[in-house]
Amino acid sequence: MRAVAKVAWRTYRLEILVLAVAAVLVFLVEVFLAWRLNLVRPSETCLADFMPDCPRGEFYSLTPLAGQVLVATGVLPLAVGAVLGSQTVAAEIERRTAEFAWALSASRLRWLAERLGIAGAIALLLLVPLAVSSTLLEGALEPLVSPFASLKDLGLRGPSVVTAGLALFGVGLLAGAVLGRVLPAVLLSSFAAVVIFGVLPQAALLMQPDEGTGTRGRRGVAHAMSRRGEFR
Repeated sequence: MRAVAKVAWRTYRLEILVLAVAAVLVFLVEVFLAWRLNLVRPSETCLADFMPDCPRGEFYSLTPLAGQVLVATGVLPLAVGAVLGSQTVAAEIERRTAEFAWALSASRLRWLAERLGIAGAIALLLLVPLAVSSTLLEGALEPLVSPFASLKDLGLRGPSVVTAGLALFGVGLLAGAVLGRVLPAVLLSSFAAVVIFGVLPQAALLMQPDEGTGTRGRRGVAHAMSRRGEFR
């Protein structure tokens, strides 16, 4: 396994470093914004009743930036999955080192499992902290509603960050194994990322014409799904 890790590092270490730097920056920004929002947030009465004389200026001045950071959190896992998945198998096939490894390995299944383990561990190491920090930021943005009881920004935070990244990792892995080239696999994975990030959420809403995403509701159920005027 150590030898496989060395091969992976030598093969696509630039991609790993770029993704790691981006993930660390987003993580730090999210933690800082969550801390700052919690520091300057108004009282619960002020937030719930929208009292005109409540001091909410700094809190609401930070919310647009926080929303933009959450969008970056939704996009970054797709890049992590697409790039790492495409590189895992396609890079060795393209450089013809896979044939040599297959000749020496006891089985191709073990060869694949070792590479999947290394690349998957790297992906999880990058994605799990983002899932935690994005959940903290969502909780700071909506202090009256638990992020686990809200559909606001769904897909840009929490476990969906890890799920989206691993889904694209699988797409990239399959594309790389079939095409045997890194660039076509990355392009195909990027197209799949656009579909997952932009098309599927809209299609899911269109398939449910009698439902809509509520922007308000009773305290504790804001941003829930509404059906016939009742929030769920």
